[in-house]
Amino acid sequence: MPPTSAAHLRAHDYRYLIERWRVVAKRAGIPLRRLVRADGYDLYALVTPALSLPNGPGLTAAIPKTLPPCEVQPRSQARSEVQLRNEGENEEPRLERSERSRASEPSRRRGCERPRATTDTKNQDSSGARGLAVASPQGASGGEQQLIPFGVYVSAGIHGDEPASTEGLLAWAEAQSPGRFRKLPLLLLPCLNPWGLVNNRRCTETGLDLNRSFHLEKTLPIIGAVKALVAREMNRTRTGDRTGEPPRPRPRSFAASLMLHEDYDGQGVYLYEVARSNRGVNNRKDTTCPWGEALLTAARAHLPTDPRPKIDGRKVAAGVHRRRIDFKRFAKIGYPEAIWLHLEHSERTFTVETPSEFAIEQRVAAQVAMIEKTIENATA
Repeated sequence: MPPTSAAHLRAHDYRYLIERWRVVAKRAGIPLRRLVRADGYDLYALVTPALSLPNGPGLTAAIPKTLPPCEVQPRSQARSEVQLRNEGENEEPRLERSERSRASEPSRRRGCERPRATTDTKNQDSSGARGLAVASPQGASGGEQQLIPFGVYVSAGIHGDEPASTEGLLAWAEAQSPGRFRKLPLLLLPCLNPWGLVNNRRCTETGLDLNRSFHLEKTLPIIGAVKALVAREMNRTRTGDRTGEPPRPRPRSFAASLMLHEDYDGQGVYLYEVARSNRGVNNRKDTTCPWGEALLTAARAHLPTDPRPKIDGRKVAAGVHRRRIDFKRFAKIGYPEAIWLHLEHSERTFTVETPSEFAIEQRVAAQVAMIEKTIENATA
């Protein structure tokens, strides 16, 4: 269960947030790692022992005998169900924006500086995409070595005016038993923009939108630190087997990556989903069934699904936008965290958005539900 409303009164208190994370980490016996200092604040990460083990279960890549069916419905059917649910459930009135929220509004989507990105037309991912450097680890024979899907990446607070993201991730962590926490293969980033959280601003102190800056690891310490941490965890070395096989690197990709966000224009929960086509464990096509509908179903116990047919000018089906990577667009606005992960480190990426005009208790509970569903699917 998420914490009581009293806990959310300090949702913009970063030091209090980290104090609570230290309690979680100490109880589970997992170190809270300091990543880097940026804008006057130390940033932290938590990597569970199950993810860090070189010989963890992710390197065996066991395939279940039976795979769950895809939960995708025809658009017309899915939309009608969402509309019916929204008409009869979750009719709680929206909260008025606080004066603090109103004051910060110019800093939101249109107020951050968007660094221009450049595309690399030589690099392509498995679906023919171009852009950031794409991971293609080489085997001993010089050919491509398949990445092994393993573990879950979850980040929060990249935009400081989206406090249910940081509260939701912490609430999920606080609800876990130490034993379960340690056994789950996770890389958690509690808050990527502490200055923004404290000041209720979308951007960093210098006015940059970090979620448009994941091509700037050489100039932004936080981006460089996150990329270095992920690269280190995803390229651990496996020891030789009983036949005397020498140690060799076995690069991995996350089975799923989850970016927690909020939208002040949102009318309910929605998400963006990107999954690799025709690539799963041992290239089994049916292992890449979409999960977006399942995440929204979990969230719907607390908040309605956003009914809009278009969000930010893009078509959405029953709250799910299955993103096609438009590199010309990202070259103009900068590269988001989800696109970097998709191209280099993750089988699936989800950017989930809760509506920031609803009560924070509902938003946190919806975030917790989507985190849990993602981890359940990725570790089943």
